[in-house]
Amino acid sequence: MLSGSRGVGIVTAMAIPFSNQKNQKLLIGVLVVLLALVAGFEIAGGNRGPVAADSERGGEAPIAHASPGIEPTHDTVSPQAPRPANAAGSADWMTERSGCTVEQAGTNIHISGTNSQNGWRYANGVAGNSDYPVQDFDVSVDFMMPQFEGPGDALVVLQANASNKDYLAVAYQPSKGCYVLQRWIQRKGNHLDTPTVPTFGDETTKYHHLRLKYEAATHHATGWVDDTLIGTADYALTGNVQMVLEVRSDKKGNNIDLYYDHFALAIGGQVITHLSQDLP
Repeated sequence: MLSGSRGVGIVTAMAIPFSNQKNQKLLIGVLVVLLALVAGFEIAGGNRGPVAADSERGGEAPIAHASPGIEPTHDTVSPQAPRPANAAGSADWMTERSGCTVEQAGTNIHISGTNSQNGWRYANGVAGNSDYPVQDFDVSVDFMMPQFEGPGDALVVLQANASNKDYLAVAYQPSKGCYVLQRWIQRKGNHLDTPTVPTFGDETTKYHHLRLKYEAATHHATGWVDDTLIGTADYALTGNVQMVLEVRSDKKGNNIDLYYDHFALAIGGQVITHLSQDLP
């Protein structure tokens, strides 16, 4: 009851000042002006939208955002080059590309195309997304190389990188027809520490098994291809280790067709086939 009585009083009070015709016309005029202003703002807002037009942003192209779930790549051709839809790049691997396409299907990694840079530091392949504290490890992979043709020499490697950029690797050299255990010391350069082992002659049509074993207590590394000992080397890896599968050449313009498969890493008391896997 109290609320109803108060409402009647307010309506009556508002009606009193506009009881004559002159005041009523004035009120109507004010309302018309207000309605016109509101309509004008609505029209302007409808034409604009949430993002400024290109002409207001200086004609800049829209910013492209990476698709979720795709890892970044190390592309030595162009940092902004688009990746193929089926390029390797998962929780396990980062791609390293210098002209070639790098694709992954299950456990198989396929590297194909023509390398585009001169110099051994330019690679096509993959590097593990995880690294592990230096300790005993035993890493292996199968490989087959149907083609390497061109002006350069090549190294096809199963490689363990240390934090200080030193590494140990077992390498296939198709241009020289041999396998070798390689030790690289960043401050001193390349050291091919072992005698070479001749190729089998069927690497273009058959998979062969590369294996690298490291004993942290003695700093002793051993390399094999299939059941054949390539050699041994002694060197202390430091920090963490990262596994790499790649092909490098001293010259560009080589036609490359290379497959890796069945990667496995025994470290920390377990066998790791997915490099996103953490140690306990």
